[in-house]
Amino acid sequence: QKMNSRLSITLIFAAVCCALAAFLPLAKLTFFLSDDAYYYLNVARNITRGAGSSFDGLNPSNGYHPLWMLCLLPIYWLFNASLDQALRAVVMEETLILAATLWLAWGALQRVRANRITVFIALAIVGTLFSPVQIMFNGLETDLVILVLVAILAADARRSFLALPQPASRQVLLG
Repeated sequence: QKMNSRLSITLIFAAVCCALAAFLPLAKLTFFLSDDAYYYLNVARNITRGAGSSFDGLNPSNGYHPLWMLCLLPIYWLFNASLDQALRAVVMEETLILAATLWLAWGALQRVRANRITVFIALAIVGTLFSPVQIMFNGLETDLVILVLVAILAADARRSFLALPQPASRQVLLG
């Protein structure tokens, strides 16, 4: 029952957000993007066009999160001819990242309810995830970073690493 609810809600979230990304007018979709997102998108476009890692196609650039750039490159390789479709695909990719985050966070919270420290960390991360829509779909690496944090937390929930029995170990871990 719990797995079905978790799966259903995650899939509904992904389907609704992907449908919005596919059918919203472009002006409404771009409202959510951060100004910095266009830097990423243009560098990804230039890389896939053979102009190298550059914003303007002339000067080299490396001022971006490399893992997020790797996520953008296949999209711009596929949709380089249509910037509108590429932008919609980026928002859909963010949706899939957020759906994976939701799935992992929900599972981790179900496993660690008894551990207050882990639950607090999970709530802080998930609280960040479900901030205003502009943070969730901003075209930046934010969603990917949150996914990595939640994946670490989910792995911890499986191993119970934060539930160390020695108080000194916990103090060292938490700084």
